[in-house]
Amino acid sequence: MIRLRLMELAAGMVVLAATGSLAYNLTRPEELKDVELKATRVVDEAALASADKTNTCSKGKVILSFDDGPDAYTPQVLEVLRAYDVKAVFFALGSKAVKHPEMIKAEIADGHSVQNHSWDHPHLADLSRAQVREQIQKTQDALIEAGAPKPTYFRPPFGNISQNVVLEVNKFKPALIFDYWDIDTNDWRGRKPDDIADTVIKQLEVKPPVPEEQTVLLHDGVRNSFATVEALPKVIEGIRKKGFCTALPSAQTE
Repeated sequence: MIRLRLMELAAGMVVLAATGSLAYNLTRPEELKDVELKATRVVDEAALASADKTNTCSKGKVILSFDDGPDAYTPQVLEVLRAYDVKAVFFALGSKAVKHPEMIKAEIADGHSVQNHSWDHPHLADLSRAQVREQIQKTQDALIEAGAPKPTYFRPPFGNISQNVVLEVNKFKPALIFDYWDIDTNDWRGRKPDDIADTVIKQLEVKPPVPEEQTVLLHDGVRNSFATVEALPKVIEGIRKKGFCTALPSAQTE
């Protein structure tokens, strides 16, 4: 898993100060602030009833992570994960956590990790330090209020950071750790379920030797999350068929 710890980010401060930001996946087809999703039922209950829970770590761990929820498709994501006995990481938005605290509670009850993804998904590099801190602190408070343990990982929206973001995250005690991903499914782009699953399965074979832990980026809180729900059984089965196990990050289970 690619995690940029604050002490490692310090080496990049000079560059950040000069360029203003370090950005990944900056374009999206929608803003998440005012989206109200209505879910279509896409879970195949009959197939899930016979889901194989076998989870052998012969080649390494794969961490499934879900961004931008909780939202209308989160319950179906949880159904699939439960059927396969998968523990995942949910990077939640504070603004949605206050609307759907019952979903945060359900994620925790199922043994998942709930972490900080900002309040309402802005480009943090465009904000002042006070605004950045508010985005993080309000989300910490909302997740704790909803029943989650205090988040210790922060995934910046779009992977977008700046010197101000680094400085503000560093103020949190104990300091939050920046969290990114290794495999980006681009599931929010309107991709078909098979394409989402194939992206994960194929990239697990790229550039051996494979890292001990790899993180997959998925979304449970965007309009195309119905495709993510449909793809999820194939994603899980494909990961395990190749000899990888699905698991929480080692640092979150210590």
